[in-house]
Amino acid sequence: MPDEEPLEVMPHEAAPEKLEKGRWQAVRLADWLMVLSGFAVLAGSFLPWGSMTSTSAGSTATLGMDADGPMTVVLGGALILLAIISTQVGREALGVLYGLVALGAVTVSVVSLLDIERVTGKVAQGQVASPEIGLFVIVASAGVGFVVLLLRQIGARQQA
Repeated sequence: MPDEEPLEVMPHEAAPEKLEKGRWQAVRLADWLMVLSGFAVLAGSFLPWGSMTSTSAGSTATLGMDADGPMTVVLGGALILLAIISTQVGREALGVLYGLVALGAVTVSVVSLLDIERVTGKVAQGQVASPEIGLFVIVASAGVGFVVLLLRQIGARQQA
């Protein structure tokens, strides 16, 4: 096998380039997770947020759009736009705005979770109100987006 070229050993100075590529890939992953988080908030806005169960009438569901869903649609759309724009321009200012919007989506959902009777309507004797999947999707996805943002911002500060 004399035709084979000897293996080229990478000099020690080339290692930081590889590290930078790894950091770049981590940042891209964070950007995509933030975009997906916004889409999940958007989807959760249209899912059932609460249900009312009674022994006589059965169960009825309240969709997010019948409650505070329009507000979370706007917040989810804003999360998507901010995440996409932040991939193209400076991350610091948009990161703060993204964090505030994500916290807004979590706040709307948590308030709805705590006041589920307001979401489902008045609860009469023998009826039980319970939260549904839409609220949990919004809380989880906006929370994940916020945590990813924090990790990305911490990584950017350590790199500087």
